[in-house]
Amino acid sequence: MSELYEIVAKKTKAYDPSDGQETGAAEFNSTEKIGYCDMIFRHASGGDKCMFISACLAASMFGAAMPGFCLLFGEMIDSVGSNDGFDMLGQQA
Repeated sequence: MSELYEIVAKKTKAYDPSDGQETGAAEFNSTEKIGYCDMIFRHASGGDKCMFISACLAASMFGAAMPGFCLLFGEMIDSVGSNDGFDMLGQQA
């Protein structure tokens, strides 16, 4: 346990928080900006890209389904509630 304490003390002794430069964090000090697609597909294979595109398409269709059903069933309910619908029900009885 004392070895661990010595290692930690040695590492933290040289740390200066006002310096802003950590020895292991050089990758975070870069100000290079990358695009959204580059960030998403940096490590993706061709299959990953295909699955991502198909998932986006399926999610779009699923999101459009609810408004589509609302329009369809709304028109259906409006057609039943019209005068022609009730007149037709009275003639069959």
